[in-house]
Amino acid sequence: LTSPFWSRTVNWSRFRIRTLFVFGLFVGGLMLPFPFSVRSPAVIRPEKARSVFVHQEATLLWAVSPGTAVAEDDKLATFQSRSLDSAIVKLEGEIALLEQRLENFDSRRLRDGDTVDALIPVTRERLHEKNDELQHRVADRERLTLRAPIAGVVIPPEAITISKEQTTESTELPHWSGSPLDEENLGTTLATGTKFCLIGQPGQFEAIIAVDQGDVEFVVPGQKVELMIDHVPEEIVTGEIVDIAEIDLDVAPRALIEHDEFPTRLDADGVPRPLATAYQARVRLDPVASQLIVRATGLAKIRSQPQSTGQRLLRFFRQTFRFR
Repeated sequence: LTSPFWSRTVNWSRFRIRTLFVFGLFVGGLMLPFPFSVRSPAVIRPEKARSVFVHQEATLLWAVSPGTAVAEDDKLATFQSRSLDSAIVKLEGEIALLEQRLENFDSRRLRDGDTVDALIPVTRERLHEKNDELQHRVADRERLTLRAPIAGVVIPPEAITISKEQTTESTELPHWSGSPLDEENLGTTLATGTKFCLIGQPGQFEAIIAVDQGDVEFVVPGQKVELMIDHVPEEIVTGEIVDIAEIDLDVAPRALIEHDEFPTRLDADGVPRPLATAYQARVRLDPVASQLIVRATGLAKIRSQPQSTGQRLLRFFRQTFRFR
């Protein structure tokens, strides 16, 4: 039992046992789940806010001040359209002329009855068409007065540096910047579809977070979220994911797309585009002690299912190396 050969055999057995033990610990470590979370950029916006848009191209004469509390149907802005005013005046003149012509037909019936009887139905039909057109034009002029769709607080839209929203064929629209609610923008012409303001409820906010395509499988409605907002870093804001959808650049908050943590590239028009498919998750926020700011940015941590080291390594290799 004490021969050198037997000693070497015993040492080799111990080495195998130790190797198996270490291998078991390694495999166990790969399989042992650890807390896992997804981190994504976030932006704050008013919850269930209603957007108000300009109905047609017109000149802004008056606008309500940001932060004003309004009731439903309260006036938000008044516009003027000189072309619309001219069209209404022209229609009123044409209608007056047609009505006068019908009166003249009555006096001509005695001497030219057959001709008059043939002209009266055509003139009445023409008068009916002009009256309908006038009603539509007057309704268009009434819509030049923007009114609040709901009760709430007036919130300015995202500020713009150039009037990208003014995409009509007109080349004489004056350029404007900032918000339509800014006093210096009185007298400028706003294009149809320009977002004028939002009406939201005070103290009710939600967060929009941008989730990378590689992380979206770990994000589901109902998950808890912790947010660190840039302007209140000492306070952690909590919430819950409500829904998830593929991000729409036309409606996504600009502050989210331009966030430092959101990888983008500029397209030919200078518009930032995600490097890969991204998803937008909406988070309903819990009440907070401090006052949040609309369009404030921050980072969100989404608590997901625990992931083992092996799962994390596999996910890393999948994201780093794409095989065909």
